[in-house]
Amino acid sequence: MPRQAITQEELYLPLLRFVAERGGAVNRQDDDLLWTLGWELRLTREEFNRTTDLGRWQWKATVEYCRQKLIDYWDALEERGPTGEWRLTSKGRRLVKDPPDYMLKRWHRWLATRSEAPRSARERSRGAARDDMVRNGAAQREATRNGNGAHPNGRNGAKRNGARNGTTGRRSGARAMVRSGAGV
Repeated sequence: MPRQAITQEELYLPLLRFVAERGGAVNRQDDDLLWTLGWELRLTREEFNRTTDLGRWQWKATVEYCRQKLIDYWDALEERGPTGEWRLTSKGRRLVKDPPDYMLKRWHRWLATRSEAPRSARERSRGAARDDMVRNGAAQREATRNGNGAHPNGRNGAKRNGARNGTTGRRSGARAMVRSGAGV
């Protein structure tokens, strides 16, 4: 299996900086924010598309786990807040201003794996790939909300709306008969 795109430890500092640059709070419900973070991390198309065994995008799962570690171990993000909001604590702001050597070393090690030399053709293609992924992700979310599209994790709208394994979602068997009065 190929190496994970970015580890949680390598992501601590860029995630904290990402939140700090956006006023100290971001809303997780805005999925485009995570795509922007992935783009700023200079993930390749392969890294963007890699999934876990459960069908989740690996890099997004890593961001979620990293966020939880920043809450549990570093007290850098607020644990309780409005649903989906990631907000820096005062300790988180201090970590952004003066990160410990541990965080800096991990982040610099990650940066060393990325080419800093501008490659215009590659950068243009990566930019187009990111734009396509953001557009496709938005279209996919809209189709899933309407119940007529496949979910990125393999679930479909019909299952979300109550149907199970190809059935219409209506109750069947003895329970349906009792409820309708036919079995009484």
